[in-house]
Amino acid sequence: MLPSRFACREERLATEGRLKYRGTARVGLEVLHFTWNEPREPNQKSLDKLKMCFERGQCDRVSRNHIPVLIDQSQLDDVLHASQVSAERLLTNGADPHPELRFPLGFQLRCLHGRHRVLAAREVLPPQERWWTVDIYLADIDDELKKALVEEHSNEQPPSDGEIYCKIRKYQRKRDRYSEMRWWARLSGHGTRCLEQVSRHHDFKTAFDDLLDIPGLWGGMRISTLNRMISMNCDDEVLTYLTHIKDVWSQLLRHNKEAMLMVDQATVKAVELMAPKSSKRDAQALHGQLVSGQIFSGFNLESREIIWS
Repeated sequence: MLPSRFACREERLATEGRLKYRGTARVGLEVLHFTWNEPREPNQKSLDKLKMCFERGQCDRVSRNHIPVLIDQSQLDDVLHASQVSAERLLTNGADPHPELRFPLGFQLRCLHGRHRVLAAREVLPPQERWWTVDIYLADIDDELKKALVEEHSNEQPPSDGEIYCKIRKYQRKRDRYSEMRWWARLSGHGTRCLEQVSRHHDFKTAFDDLLDIPGLWGGMRISTLNRMISMNCDDEVLTYLTHIKDVWSQLLRHNKEAMLMVDQATVKAVELMAPKSSKRDAQALHGQLVSGQIFSGFNLESREIIWS
C-alpha cells in the first residue's frame, strides 16, 4: 500500500526534526524569550493554576514539559564552549541531570511554546531553582516543522474554541489541508457538526472571518453553541451584532490592521459592558488600566493615549 500524503508529510517533519535537533539542556529562565502574543497571549486563569501546582512541588521539568527553543549553530557553539559541555553530551538524552548551559548576559533564546510555564516558574520558584529543560533546534528549521512545534500543546493550556476556529480558517485560506485537519481533530463530534453548520452558512462565515483580524475577541467563543445561534432564525440580528463588534474596534484603532492584531483578550474582557463616554466611573477605571498598561499592553504609552483620545 502506498503511504498517504499525510503520512509522507509526517515522515518528512520527523526527518527534519532529527536533522535540526541538537539536544536537551537546562537553562536559566531569564534567557527564555517569547515573541509578543506568540504562540498565544498569557491567560491569568491558566497562570494561576500553574503557580498553584508549582507551589505544591508539582513541577515536572526534567522528564516532561520540555520547551522547544531555536538558536543559531554558531551561537550554540559559543555557548557550549563557555559552558564546557560537548555537543555529544547535549545529545545524551538519558543523562540525569541534563547538562546546564550558561548564556551571555542579555541573551534571548526564542521559545516556540511554554510561555505560561515560564511565567509561573519566574514568580514561584526560588532563585536557585529558576531553570527549565529545553529541547534545542537550529534556527533555520523548516517552516513546517516550526509550525508543528509551535502548535504542539501540552496539558499546560488546551487551545480555546476561538483559537481552534481561527487556526482552521487560517489553514483553509492557505489551502493547507494537513494543518487544517490537525485542528479539526481537536473538536468533539458535536463541535465538528456545529462548525460545519457555520461553514455552510455563507453570511455567518463571512461575518466571523471579518473578526479574524482581532484575535483578542476570540477568547469567549464556544463552538458547541453555534448550532443554537443558527437555529434561532435571527440571522439579520446576529449579523448586525457581529458587524457592530468589528466596527467598534476598527474605529477605536483607526482601521489599523496591525493595531487590531495587537489587541489581547485581557483588553477585550476589561472593556466589556463599559461605557466610558457615558460613565465617569467607567472612564476613570479604564483610563487607569490603560496608563498602567493593564489593557492594550502590546502598545507603548503614547499609542495607548492616542487610542484613548
